[in-house]
Amino acid sequence: MIIEKFAFLGPFQYNLRKRRCFQMMKHDEMVIYHIFTMGYCGAEATQVECDGIHHRLNKIEAQLPYLKELGANTILLGPLFSSISHGYDTTDYSKVDPRLGTNEDLTHLVQICHDQGISVILDCVFNHVGRSFFAFEDLKQNREQSIYKDWFDSVNFWENNSYNDGFSYRNWAGCDNLVKLNLYHPDVKNYLKQTLASWIDDYDIDGVRMDAANVMDMGFVRELGDMARAKKTDFFMVGESVSGDYSLMVERGGLNSVTNYEDYKGLYSSLNDKNYFEIAYSLNRLFAQGGLYQHFLTYNFVDNHDVDRVASTLNDERDLEPLYLMLFTMPGIPTIYYGSELGIKARKGNGTDAPLRPAVADIPFDITNPLTEKIRQMVAVHKSVDALKKGSYEQMFVRSCQMGFIRRSEEQTVIAVFNCEASPVQIRDDRFNGLYYDLYHQKECQLSGMVTIPEKSGMVLMSMDQEIPKIQVPEINQNEAIVIDETDGDHLVFFEARPKKMEDYMRLALEEAYRAEDEGEVPIGAVIVKDGEVIASNHNRKEGMQDPTAHAEMLVIHEAAKKLSRWRLDDCALYVTAEPCPMCMGAVIQSHIKKIVYGASEPRYGAVESTAQLKQHPMLPKRTEIYGGICENECEAVLKRGFEKNRK
Repeated sequence: MIIEKFAFLGPFQYNLRKRRCFQMMKHDEMVIYHIFTMGYCGAEATQVECDGIHHRLNKIEAQLPYLKELGANTILLGPLFSSISHGYDTTDYSKVDPRLGTNEDLTHLVQICHDQGISVILDCVFNHVGRSFFAFEDLKQNREQSIYKDWFDSVNFWENNSYNDGFSYRNWAGCDNLVKLNLYHPDVKNYLKQTLASWIDDYDIDGVRMDAANVMDMGFVRELGDMARAKKTDFFMVGESVSGDYSLMVERGGLNSVTNYEDYKGLYSSLNDKNYFEIAYSLNRLFAQGGLYQHFLTYNFVDNHDVDRVASTLNDERDLEPLYLMLFTMPGIPTIYYGSELGIKARKGNGTDAPLRPAVADIPFDITNPLTEKIRQMVAVHKSVDALKKGSYEQMFVRSCQMGFIRRSEEQTVIAVFNCEASPVQIRDDRFNGLYYDLYHQKECQLSGMVTIPEKSGMVLMSMDQEIPKIQVPEINQNEAIVIDETDGDHLVFFEARPKKMEDYMRLALEEAYRAEDEGEVPIGAVIVKDGEVIASNHNRKEGMQDPTAHAEMLVIHEAAKKLSRWRLDDCALYVTAEPCPMCMGAVIQSHIKKIVYGASEPRYGAVESTAQLKQHPMLPKRTEIYGGICENECEAVLKRGFEKNRK
């Protein structure tokens, strides 16, 4: 039998020796924190660039105290098994990618998460594999004689593919590097079921996200779920589906949940367009009495590893508060994509998603960040109120910039109201009558046929005729932060000062901008960073040098190239207080700078996103990371002062 060739997966029985004493919370209790593992851990772009095993999964372990303070109780980890590049081109389902560590590292991480009361969900890529997957390698070598030729969908030896293999096959989304498996073939099904069984037995995971579930055979997905729940009755399965009928995937595939892309779009565009009617229509269609998805919990999100950060998508960053408040009060399971709780910005690059998937070292994690503190309160409200976790949905009112809905459970009735205008707004409704408690702002409200909704915010109201639940926001641990000692990836060390983040480097650039301001120059500063160290710093010197090219970016690029004795700066990051102009972006492109981080947007001369859109230039390396809006307020303030002085 062919199955003997992969007997290493072991028998189809539960390995009780590996079983932990962890009881996963009910699915409606979950608050999911989504981490793109390869990016978060700072893995190399491809496995061939990796010079051995790097124990990087402990970077996630180091973040667990922060997640507990945030209130998250479930982690979704992006692909982490051996692959060619980003993890979605799997080459070995039985082995953790060496860029992240070992199988033992994953076992340890899951155990530590369980000890902290955190469930673990893995990204499960069973629709397609990478071209170095063992069965596809055999197909390339033996062609028609390969015993695995039927493992892949629509193999045709009369056609060709972009790799000139001399045969064609079905891929995912037109990408020949992602070879679609034949999920109807009994040996493929058995292989994948044994793979998932081994993940449960060996790592004790609590669920999976089925990547590309909308193009998978739902009969096979149901078989997977039946097998998994025979081992763990509460095993959670969420399917990724950008479009389609989610109900069919739940009914036919046995999924617990499906990614809610419909409301993802409505959540931000209703704010950008000042049109709450859009999201109100969608919520009614999906969750009201007789709604399409009334019978299950959707997986709700405002951004993820495939789409622009929501802080970049919104026209007004102040809308982040009402956006997240709706995420945590609407029906479904709320999820947070790592770093977005801080309001960080990022857009897709030129043919790459790398800017959306930054390393932990590049994210200014701060539990006291103003947006993060608000989200902590929202998480606590969601977790404390049954009506928000599993109650019915009913629209109460909707206007262009305000809306409200009612969530009901057997014992609770909650009203959530929202206002995206820049000033408080009064809503008259006879149902707003009596003494209420605002769970979000933690205060009593005496209402007499009217409620005043705060600007760019909302309220979560319960009549005080009901028993008001205690909202428990996790305490912040003021002890020393846990970080990873990169010289010995197997151990955790403690130290008081956190490593430098993008904010820290931008503040060094701001110091240069202040020097430019003192010298009467346009107040823009820049630094270049390599391996965590600043190797060049300067500011605009156009007036002092009487040189039209003496912009801060040009000067630090010249200085860095001179210091390194090479023109290629593809291992360096540029931090500049204002969006670079076309000239400076030209220098960035020529020097192959790996990462561009800027503070204030420049609507007149900015060439990254504002005017020339050079982030899309074909000469810009595809792996270039671009981040905007870091220390934006400070950068805008110094620019404004400088321009005002010049006018005088």
